[in-house]
Amino acid sequence: MNLLLAYPEELKGEQLQVRGRRASHVHRVLNAKPGERIKLGLLRRSVGTAEVLLSEDDVLLLGDLQMQPAGPAPTLRLVIALPRPKALRRLLQTAASFQVGHVDIVNAWRVQKSYWDSPAIEAEALNTELLLGCEQGRHVWLPTIECHRLFVPFIDGDSLNGATGPRLIAHPGSETWLRDVDTSESGAVIAIGPEGGWIANELASFEAIGFERVAISKAILRSEIALAATLAQWELLTS
Repeated sequence: MNLLLAYPEELKGEQLQVRGRRASHVHRVLNAKPGERIKLGLLRRSVGTAEVLLSEDDVLLLGDLQMQPAGPAPTLRLVIALPRPKALRRLLQTAASFQVGHVDIVNAWRVQKSYWDSPAIEAEALNTELLLGCEQGRHVWLPTIECHRLFVPFIDGDSLNGATGPRLIAHPGSETWLRDVDTSESGAVIAIGPEGGWIANELASFEAIGFERVAISKAILRSEIALAATLAQWELLTS
């Protein structure tokens, strides 16, 4: 945990009370003592520090919050084909660490139907992984997330309306490399396929709504590695 993240509703007057995993981590791992200051972020609002008033295994009480508004909200959007549940957890943490603004989890031909019945796809589980990613990345911009069980309605609907910047599919063997993309416009939508990749019809459907195939490596990568490589390159290109 590189930043303790709290929800604005956890504020009680001028103090902040946190319970559960986060309190236990501060107590057991950070070993924070009363009187010490720790880094604090209020989700989608502000960052700063706070004084530890009480630190126990099940409750953390903070005071003297010295906070500043967070920077601008991220505009990068991801479209991810639903992977295996264990891989999904890593994908979401990676996406959140890199300050992705929104994640669309979509179905694909090569996605096993059973994945959609996993507890890992439930809202609370998704939010937990995203929160862990924000803690790791040390920022307050918890991504929003939507799940789309049907591919065609996602492509043909209005889900991507309002998305800005280039629309890209990370796809091995593409003639265009990610480094060649014009990044002058704010934001982007980047699609990462399932293990085995998007099938031809899915690629054509993406291209019909303005997506362009780009290569990120000469190697064939697992989806979770492809995501990390893509986001790292995108950050380098846009910094």
